[in-house]
Amino acid sequence: MKRRLSTLLFIVLAMTAKSFSQQSKPIVPDNVKILNPGNGYLNNIHMRAIRDFVCRYEKATDVAWFAVPDGFIVRFTADSMNARSAYKKNGIWVYTIKQYAEEKMTKTIRHLVKSTYYDYSITLVEQVELPDEPVKYIVHLQDAISWKNVLVSDGQLNLIEDRKKL
Repeated sequence: MKRRLSTLLFIVLAMTAKSFSQQSKPIVPDNVKILNPGNGYLNNIHMRAIRDFVCRYEKATDVAWFAVPDGFIVRFTADSMNARSAYKKNGIWVYTIKQYAEEKMTKTIRHLVKSTYYDYSITLVEQVELPDEPVKYIVHLQDAISWKNVLVSDGQLNLIEDRKKL
């Protein structure tokens, strides 16, 4: 009886160990969470959105998903840049906005902005990516008396906001 019991125990342990070793890597990284608890669980996020996000930002950290009325927003850090992406309810990617400092700007964009606004310091850059459109940059500038926001798209520079400091 003891021998049968020990054999049965050995078989059960072997089967459980094998099932644990064959588990595949989850598609959702361990650090993914929803910060808005009223909206439910990760299962509520469309799988297409999660797959797209993991493919685009494989090394993203500090990932947080939010359910919004029209879909999902995911906030994360990639390449030491803060970023957020939006997805429709059906999981289709809508946009990504990356925020970073002047040091991370491409030289061509920085030169274009600084050649016009040479007395201003760049405080923030927002890189906007939309489907089937060229990448746009919103560059936040300031000097002693004003703040300016400039849109850079297709090599063109457009002032979109100009405010005086109080």
